[in-house]
Order: sequence, then structure tokens, then C-alpha cells
Amino acid sequence: SSSSSLAASAQQPPKRRKLLSLDPCPSFRDQDLRRTRLVHADLLAHHVAEHARRRVADATSEYNRSFRSSTELHDRKARLQNDLNKMLYHHRIESGKRKNDWALEVAIARARWQKRKEIWEARRAQRDAAMRAS
Repeated sequence: SSSSSLAASAQQPPKRRKLLSLDPCPSFRDQDLRRTRLVHADLLAHHVAEHARRRVADATSEYNRSFRSSTELHDRKARLQNDLNKMLYHHRIESGKRKNDWALEVAIARARWQKRKEIWEARRAQRDAAMRAS
């Protein structure tokens, strides 16, 4: 009898057992919430990346404007310094010329005065000598 039951069970296919999972199965609400969060995270990531790109582009353009302005100011300062140096050079030359011209005029005037003084003193000496002789 036990051999007959073994033979009978060997001929019948084993019963399929459906295992009952104890894991909670996701509901539609959970799936929808997960999908919404993924979409939101994707949109947020793209928005943050686009915002960062925009900020980098704005910062780059502001830097370029500032750099251009700084370069223009530096060039203008260099030109003005160059002009100032030229003006100072010409001023020194003109000042030196005027000083030399003035010194020359003073020397000429002094020489003329000295000559007149010598002539006057010579005439005076002649007059004094003529008065003594008379």
C-alpha cells in the first residue's frame, strides 16, 4: 500500500504552490508619486544646470566688459602719462632756453652798463684832470 501510494504520487505531477509574498506591492499612487518625483528631479536638475550655465555666461560677459573697460582705462592712463612726459620734457627745454636767454640778456646788459660806466668814469677823470689843470 505504501508502495502503491508512492507509485501513484510518482505518476502525478507535483502540485504547483503559489508563494505568498509578504512584501508590500506598490499601489498606483506610489508608482505615480515615484514617477512624479523622478520627473521633478529631472526638471530640477536641468533647470539647475541651465541656471548655472546662464550664471556662468553672465559672469563671463561681465568679466569681459570689466576687462575691456580696465584695458581701455589702462591704455588711456598710459597715453596721458606719455603726453604728460612730453609736456614736461618740452617745458624743461623751454625753461632752460628762457633761463639761458635771460642770462645772456643780463650779461649783455651788464657788459653795456660796464662799458658806459667805464666811459663815464674816463670822462669824469678827464674833467677832473682838466679842472685841476686849470
